[in-house]
Amino acid sequence: MKISLSLSKQKLIIFILTLNLILMFFISVASLAKDENKELLKAEDGLKSLSQKLREDYSEMDGYLDTLLLAVLTEQHVLSLGGPGGSKTKTAKDVLDVLKGKLFNLQFSPNTKQEKIVGSIKGKEFLESGKLDYETSQSLLTHDYAILDEIDKANTEVLASALSVLLERKGMVGDKEIKGNLKTALITSNMTLHEFLEKFRNTNDGSTGMALLDRILFKVLVVN
Repeated sequence: MKISLSLSKQKLIIFILTLNLILMFFISVASLAKDENKELLKAEDGLKSLSQKLREDYSEMDGYLDTLLLAVLTEQHVLSLGGPGGSKTKTAKDVLDVLKGKLFNLQFSPNTKQEKIVGSIKGKEFLESGKLDYETSQSLLTHDYAILDEIDKANTEVLASALSVLLERKGMVGDKEIKGNLKTALITSNMTLHEFLEKFRNTNDGSTGMALLDRILFKVLVVN
């Protein structure tokens, strides 16, 4: 009888402890959910404040601003077309500047090197130690956000590398594949859509240029 009573007490204690653990777990989950909701509300408030300020600074650009903010929220890219002087880059910079993360800026030209996109092999270290290492800290590959101006001026090699980082979030440095950090990029061209299509159609970059146009989710024409 004493043994039976002792076992019953033990079972009761184990049951109570288990119940307490379950209760503590649900309290913890509820607390985390509450904290997440607070963060979401805080982010939403910040986004609304940013949106209102930008709409005051850039009148008659509501559609462009909405596209930029939607791209940031969904971690997609924006291809912005239209003649110079339309504040495409400045507006994007004001949006991306307030975000937490590394911002990369690049003005393309025919002389832009592939190292700007994916980094390069550390030649000095390789010659001294024989160890193959890579420097990517200053490249598009390792930044969170990017403004890529006049991408239509990039050469074939650079354009292909940029497309890989933009669409696949990775790049090749030498024979090594490196995972990228890029979330959102604003890509600009001072051409109209027709000019953009004709430019790539008449060069050896046709398939790469069309892939860029086809696979960038958000495209917007900014009219001066």
